Amino acid sequence: MTYPSRKKLTEYPIVTPTLADSLVNIQGNTVKRSTLQSILALFNANVPEASISVKGIAQLATQAEAELAASGTIGSINDTKILTPKGWRYAWNKALTLAWTFAEKISFSKGINLVSSTVPLENGDVTFNSTRYYGKTGGNVVSFITSNSVATENELGIAEIATQAETDAGSDDTRFVTPLKLRQNQFNSDSVTAVIGSPYIVTLNSIAGNIIIPIGIGCNIVSGTGQIITLNNSFLTTTSVIEYTIRGYGKILLQGGYNVTTNQAQINLYNADVSAVTQLNIYFKILNP
Repeated sequence: MTYPSRKKLTEYPIVTPTLADSLVNIQGNTVKRSTLQSILALFNANVPEASISVKGIAQLATQAEAELAASGTIGSINDTKILTPKGWRYAWNKALTLAWTFAEKISFSKGINLVSSTVPLENGDVTFNSTRYYGKTGGNVVSFITSNSVATENELGIAEIATQAETDAGSDDTRFVTPLKLRQNQFNSDSVTAVIGSPYIVTLNSIAGNIIIPIGIGCNIVSGTGQIITLNNSFLTTTSVIEYTIRGYGKILLQGGYNVTTNQAQINLYNADVSAVTQLNIYFKILNP
């Protein structure tokens, strides 16, 4: 018996199968052989890459790419590859490393709220000495200002604005004075509160000031008569010495002396002019407040 002459399989050219080929066959002197690689290549060519909106194939992230996910800026982090549990661990380890690095910068070798030292001994330490917190950085000791840090002549801190009464009293050494309150303490002006009859009364709590008796409010000091001006002033004592001058707006007014008691002075003036005085100013200064 004789058999037809056949070629060896290896002598036939290899043709990659397509989806229409379901069998491996020998036909027309051509061998169609399916291999794992050719099948994968066939499917990969028809499956899209995975994205946020499309299912598909994706590549695993490297260790460097996983670590970058925990430390890089958003724009530099890979958004196409996926993490395995091991890749996630890489990212987590990187995040922990960064966290510990930050924690070391704020750690305390001696602790906080201590009273054993006036200043911290190590960089990064914070100590508490009686009423103030101190920190040490770069070898320098700094002081932290808190609501309990009272300003003194030697220490920075917080302070309260003095009231006008406290400014005038001059006994408080913890509050500070504003330019306005200092001005009102040193020099102020006010008008009399009563002009009918005698005396004319004004309250003016400053070391120096301007007593105003304006025109048109009933002031009428006739020629050849005197007038008493009562000054209520908290700086005055029984030993106060006053210096004052009178402005008569063209009229001749003479000083008639003064008398002082606690918180009050009686200032006398005399109209030596030929006509009545209807307005005037008295400028005064307490020489020993």
